[in-house]
Amino acid sequence: MSDNQPDQSPEETTPQLTFFRILCIGTFIWSGWFAFSTFICGIFFDGLAPAIKSSPIALPQEILESLPLLLAAGRWFFISTAVFNGLSLFGAIKMWNLQKSGFHFYTIAQIILLIIPMIFIHGSTEMILQAMVSATFVFAYASNLKYMH
Repeated sequence: MSDNQPDQSPEETTPQLTFFRILCIGTFIWSGWFAFSTFICGIFFDGLAPAIKSSPIALPQEILESLPLLLAAGRWFFISTAVFNGLSLFGAIKMWNLQKSGFHFYTIAQIILLIIPMIFIHGSTEMILQAMVSATFVFAYASNLKYMH
């Protein structure tokens, strides 16, 4: 395609556009789940620790070990995480509809989601992996900006 021809129409299906759609679906699932679950944790924060401790479901040891850190973070950690996961989901929905502004919403939400644990959780050590996953998704979405308007 020459440089002065318009970009490919969004209606055309290409492997890259299919990958883009799969990426959006992954974000719908991930951000949607975390927006919902952290919102519920924030709303029912006072009953969270007793519910987890009395749960008949055997939780993995790593979750039980991180529980004191999460509870020390407080209700606003969960609520703010829910809000920015919701913003991430909103951005993905806009990108699904090929609106470039969705990329900006998504990217800003991802940056803030990396900062939130540093503010609320002292001793959080999972930042490198989370930053790598976020950066991978941001770069994958950025490579598809040509499909958005």
